[in-house]
Amino acid sequence: MAHVLDNAASPREAAVAMKLTLPCRMGGYGLPHPVLNQRVELRVWQRSSLNKGYLRVDMGWPEWGVAVEYDSDQWHSGRSQIARDSRRRTELSCLNLDVLTVTNDEMQSVADMDRLVRALAPKLGSRVRTTVKDYDALKVELRDMLEGWR
Repeated sequence: MAHVLDNAASPREAAVAMKLTLPCRMGGYGLPHPVLNQRVELRVWQRSSLNKGYLRVDMGWPEWGVAVEYDSDQWHSGRSQIARDSRRRTELSCLNLDVLTVTNDEMQSVADMDRLVRALAPKLGSRVRTTVKDYDALKVELRDMLEGWR
């Protein structure tokens, strides 16, 4: 619990953030800490079309203009939700925010998380140092621990 970042809206968001930010020696990727549920102010012309003044992204790195959204099976499936998510991402893109997505299935796959991090790390000016002994086993151990935690 000491490694859970503030302001997570769900256990899964907290788990994704932990995987991304914990040091490699603990099975994480050692990326900089995001702002969880970062408030993103909309431009005036966007406010009327969305009927709100801001959006929130699950994990944001405002200094790099990057965000990660966790799309759960429960809240991000079905025709209307997929359309809503697409509109949100388009509006965030209009604000020059680069949004990456991780799903529940991807979160459970070490290979898929590795792919996400290969796309995310350079956007954050980071490199994942994989010189830790048994790093792949540590990632599996962390994944299993976080899966049992939810």
